[in-house]
Amino acid sequence: MKRFITYFLSLILICSLTIQIAPVQAATSDGTLIRVGLFYGNEAQTTANLQNNTGYGEGFRFGYFNDDLQFIELGRTDDDISLITVARTSTLYRKGSSYSMTNSTSDVIGTYHLSVSGSYGSAQEAEKIAQQYKGGFVAWIDGTYEVRVGAYETKDIALEKQAALGVSSKIVGTTSYGMNVLRTGSSEILFQFDGGADFPFGIAPDVGGANTVKTWFRGYRYHGAFQYERLNGGDMTIANVVDLETYVKGVIPYEMNNSWPLEALKTQAVAARTYGQIKITSGRHRSLNFDICNTVDCQVYRGAGSNAPTQQATKDTDRAVDETAGMFLWYDGRLAETYYSSSHGGGSEDVHHIWGSSRDQYPYLCGVIDPYEHLVSDRNKYSSWTRTFTKNEITDMLHKQGMGQGTSVESLEAMYSKTGNVIKIIIHYENGKTHTFGPESIRSNKFLGLPSIRFDINGKTVSTKQAVRAEAPVTMKDDVKNTSLTVNETGSIVDIDDIYTVSGKNITKKNTRDDIYFITGIFLCYIFS
Repeated sequence: MKRFITYFLSLILICSLTIQIAPVQAATSDGTLIRVGLFYGNEAQTTANLQNNTGYGEGFRFGYFNDDLQFIELGRTDDDISLITVARTSTLYRKGSSYSMTNSTSDVIGTYHLSVSGSYGSAQEAEKIAQQYKGGFVAWIDGTYEVRVGAYETKDIALEKQAALGVSSKIVGTTSYGMNVLRTGSSEILFQFDGGADFPFGIAPDVGGANTVKTWFRGYRYHGAFQYERLNGGDMTIANVVDLETYVKGVIPYEMNNSWPLEALKTQAVAARTYGQIKITSGRHRSLNFDICNTVDCQVYRGAGSNAPTQQATKDTDRAVDETAGMFLWYDGRLAETYYSSSHGGGSEDVHHIWGSSRDQYPYLCGVIDPYEHLVSDRNKYSSWTRTFTKNEITDMLHKQGMGQGTSVESLEAMYSKTGNVIKIIIHYENGKTHTFGPESIRSNKFLGLPSIRFDINGKTVSTKQAVRAEAPVTMKDDVKNTSLTVNETGSIVDIDDIYTVSGKNITKKNTRDDIYFITGIFLCYIFS
């Protein structure tokens, strides 16, 4: 979910008594597996190290997932192996335990291999033959087991090795979908997989299938298995394959402080489970071949967490999930959209003001006042902010967006909702025309790059010798007659009558040489993102 701080209670925005919490008879509530994207898009990986959390082995199984996400085993390591590296089948260079596509003087893992003639009905049969050759390994290529030898940088080197091998073989490679499993810290290939575009590679972290084994991956521990896929032949998109309840256990400590009371954690568990179920069934990430992502675009997910006490699942967070297992939030026979945030500045907002959806579509997503958030504002570094703009700066920003060409800004008009959020900004130009920004434009940074829609606009005029900028904090009272001004930068007020503040709906432009707008707000999380 969109969230910016971790200290505040996640709030489900509900204003209807017809919301019900109840079990759902969905596939994902009964142990059926889902795929949580860990690295994808611009963060797709060339290599990925995996380590069993025991540190003493347990081994790994290799295969793929069928349409029901059941793991189909194709091969396995010995149970004494605890650390492996998965890598795309490109030429790689190794230095210690690091692998790179950048040329170096370190060991090279090439893309040319020798395929030994023979037919093998299982990985075990192929493994017996592979052990007869230095650098031999088992490969599963488009449904067929092969015994391959070596990983050579060039075809010429492969030809030399072929002549010396002494048995019938041919020089082979993989398609752009191939992947190698390496013994980490070496150039030894343990297994090679190439299922083409239709078969993503799968790894289960132990040969015995024990549920207690977790896998270290990029600083976090994960339950379950992993899926690797080279979409369009590129770097590896990586997903964690777990059931829904295990997924929720990996969400709660990152969307709520894991030391909070159990009932608060249980509320968060219901919200996260419901939100996750909706995202999963929406098919939003279908093109990436996983069900839900692990970032704030969906919900933050870090598996069983790291070793840091505040960055891991605990007995309480796991208990919160277990005691609400299978429970979802419903409205009028459908799963409710359980949007939540860590902070909203003291007031959330009606969804129809944000998305423009009808009031009837999400009647339970309505703005409410929170009278308690200010009590913890000292723990929220975003609790207040100020942005300062001159009239000319605002005009220039609008011109860059293709608005107000040939004229300048004359005044701003702000319209507020019943909960105190800005739902409309009207720009009045000197030529009499106007332009209106709604909350969607304001919160998406199209209007002055403001961090929320909960703010006041105050205007004042200073001497042209020294304009007050953002680094000069300004405080003003709402009553103009008793306006106080604090400036930490040298400057003089032209006339006290030229100072104006607005906490209501309108700003009236003063007939002065220059206008500076102080936009001051409290942080409002983008609840409906």
